[in-house]
Amino acid sequence: GEIPPLLIVMPREDTWVSAQQNPFGDQLILGVIPWMDQEYRTLPERRFRAVGGLSRGGNWAIRLGLLHWGTFGSLGAHSAPLFFGDLNRVPGWLEDIPDGSIPRIYLDISEGDKNLAEAESLRDILREAGVSLEWHLYPGLHNDAYWASHLEEYLLWYCAAWEDL
Repeated sequence: GEIPPLLIVMPREDTWVSAQQNPFGDQLILGVIPWMDQEYRTLPERRFRAVGGLSRGGNWAIRLGLLHWGTFGSLGAHSAPLFFGDLNRVPGWLEDIPDGSIPRIYLDISEGDKNLAEAESLRDILREAGVSLEWHLYPGLHNDAYWASHLEEYLLWYCAAWEDL
């Protein structure tokens, strides 16, 4: 009873090709989202749509959330190591987003994650650009047990944008 009804779509992508050569992002934006809006009773406004992911899914969330800022009101990246080169692309992506249109951002990672330094660099780039974000560093490893222990927290954060429903 703490969150409103919602739809969660969890497409699996594990091709391991570079993000620039991978059709996954375009398929999600141009295929899956319009299909969901057609087939289900969605609230298609940006503020009701979030993108988030664990590990590689978090990489996609960062990439799609910033490149398609008009589609997503919230972006969550949980233990995201970022795709090769994307850390350097983030400042340019942020410059292309109009004032007041950057999605809400939630980043978390575990202290034992081998990608911690890169996640901290992303956090610093966002903060230096004046982006407001929620950042969490927790005990744990880059594994299912870590993400499962924070699932409730993730869902509450995503839904906080919809408090006036």
